[in-house]
Amino acid sequence: MATMPTLPPDTWYTTAEAAPYIKRSPSALRTLVYRRKLIPDGRGPRGTHMFRQLTLDRFLEAGARYAPGRHATPGERVRDEK
Repeated sequence: MATMPTLPPDTWYTTAEAAPYIKRSPSALRTLVYRRKLIPDGRGPRGTHMFRQLTLDRFLEAGARYAPGRHATPGERVRDEK
């Protein structure tokens, strides 16, 4: 089995590189930035957002993932409701 190379925690990612790292599309990542859920660490060439790996790891550790059972079709009860 091939192992992923370990990168230093100060590795910088562009929006296009950071999106797959946090398992989102580049558009979804830009939306997170717009909504201030994820703050870029800097600006790169042509104004692209730049993120440190440590920032992305903290974002993921903070629970930025899908929470099952929180969404329902309109008119449908969510599991936790009685």
